[in-house]
Formats: sequence, C-alpha cells, structure tokens
Amino acid sequence: MANIFDKEVEIKTLKVNDKIIRYNKETYPRLNYTCFVINCPKYLHQALRSRYGSKYGVDVCNNNHLSMTNENGIAEVYKEIEKGKEVFEKYHKGQTVEMSYGGSDYNFDIVVVKGQYTDFWIYIVNHSKKSVSPIHGYAGHGREFAKKLNYIFNDLY
Repeated sequence: MANIFDKEVEIKTLKVNDKIIRYNKETYPRLNYTCFVINCPKYLHQALRSRYGSKYGVDVCNNNHLSMTNENGIAEVYKEIEKGKEVFEKYHKGQTVEMSYGGSDYNFDIVVVKGQYTDFWIYIVNHSKKSVSPIHGYAGHGREFAKKLNYIFNDLY
C-alpha cells in the first residue's frame, strides 16, 4: 500500500559563482506537490524564510535544509546562504546562533547568541553598529565577545 508522503527524488545541479551546487527536486505524486530542497544551516532558516517565503516559497524542511516551491530561486538563495556562512565562520564559529538581516542592505548584521550551557538566547550582536548587548535577564553577557571584536558593549541598566 502506497503512502501519501511517498516521493520521487531527482538530484539536480546548477552552476553558481563557478561552483556546482546540488539540490533535490522532490515530487509527491499523491499530493500533487513538488519542491526543491537545498542544504542550509539552521541559523539562517528564519531570515531566509522571511525574505524569500513569498517570492520563492522558501520554508524550513529540517535542521539542515530549506525547501522552496519555485526552482528559479535556487541560485539567489544559495548566494545568501554563502553570505551567511561567511559571517558565521568569521565571527561566530563554535557558537549557537540565529542570524537576521540588519536592514534593507540585506547583510547578516544581527546575530542572537545562545548560552554555552543553556537553551536561552543571552546576547545580541549588531555587526553594522559594532555593538553587543545582553538580552533581558542576562546582564553582562557578551562583554568578552565585544572586547574580542573591539565592539561597544551596551550593558543592561
């Protein structure tokens, strides 16, 4: 007996910035639905979903992937994923973060950082303003990170 969620998967490739990327075309015949799945770190999911959800049908697929209903967006979204990864590698490697766009320039300037031994977000980094601020209830958190980057630290009062 066939399952309603049975799918057909086709591995596709596309050349972006002289690099061949792979993504999946997933077709669900019983649901009459097709989506395209691309690798994406979890820390970029919400930003990309917010920006490209209505344009390309971007949605969260699982912890390591985004899905989209419009294949025309693969190259553009891939370039954004690479931009986000660069910021992560440069400033936040080893941290648990959630990245956001800082404004209409669409740079990943706003980064919320989770505590090392907690499930709570404890400070926020604004890379465009070169500042770090603790999140309510976590006074002092982020001070060392700000010092390391020579950013302004805005403590809670």
